[in-house]
Amino acid sequence: MYKVISVALEKMGNWFGVIFKILIPLLVMYRPIKTFIFTFVLLGTMNGGDSYLSSDLGVIVFGILYAIFTLLLIFLPKVASVTEFVLIGWYFVFLIITYSGAYSTLFPDVTHIMNTYSKELPLVIAFLAGKIFFFVFIKVNGKEYEKKKNRKDQLVLRS
Repeated sequence: MYKVISVALEKMGNWFGVIFKILIPLLVMYRPIKTFIFTFVLLGTMNGGDSYLSSDLGVIVFGILYAIFTLLLIFLPKVASVTEFVLIGWYFVFLIITYSGAYSTLFPDVTHIMNTYSKELPLVIAFLAGKIFFFVFIKVNGKEYEKKKNRKDQLVLRS
């Protein structure tokens, strides 16, 4: 399995980073980031805030956080990975609390919105599983991959 993955990584070259480290996380993390903001909109509304003002402010904050997350993916990928794990955890907790019925009694008008938040759940689970798989793969085979890469670099330099 190591050979198959390492050959695939070699063939993709720099595109691996662009596709798997930037584009896919950017697409998958849309709903967890939105869930994070939506939780605060709900909490603000529960504490007596204006739902329209909270919603408008939530859209602005979502745009800002999504832009910050994009910058993290590009310039600080390790920080972005930690952020992904935190936001995905928040997303799972949100869905568990939502489907346990706690919000349906407080906000009966919002229950139809909750179904849209669970549509991306399989995609988020697959992304999380892939992220964990590659993390373990790199930890286990990192030294062997670096040796192979160094040998190729030396061969290129000698030519």
